[in-house]
Amino acid sequence: MANIAYQAGPVANPAAAGDIPVITMTAGVITGSGGDLIDISTGRVVIIAQNTDAAVAYDIVINGEAGAEGRDVSITKELTAGQIAIFGPVPGPGWMTAAGKLSVSVENVAIKWGVINLHP
Repeated sequence: MANIAYQAGPVANPAAAGDIPVITMTAGVITGSGGDLIDISTGRVVIIAQNTDAAVAYDIVINGEAGAEGRDVSITKELTAGQIAIFGPVPGPGWMTAAGKLSVSVENVAIKWGVINLHP
C-alpha cells in the first residue's frame, strides 16, 4: 500500500526521487476463490484497478457489507482492455467488514489492483 501525504491546496514538488510514492499492483483473486481483503480501517483509502489484458474486458467486484439499514451493496465494474478505474476514498460504513477490511474480487487475474492510503 502506498502511503501518500494529503494536504489541501497547492502541493510542493517532491524534493527527491525517494519522495515519490510507488504503488504496488497486485493480481486479484478470482471471484469464487474468496477474493482479496484490503485494509480500509483509516477511512481514507483509494483503490486503483487496472485491466492488464490487451484485448479482453474483465470485471472487478467491490463487495459491500450489510449496514445499519440492512442494505448490502456490491459494485461490479467492467474494465475494457488496458482501462484503469479508481474507487474511493472508501468510506467505512457499508463497505468495511468488522475487521476493517474491504472485500474485492476479480473475474480474471489480468485485473490488478493497488491501494493508496491518504494521510492528512
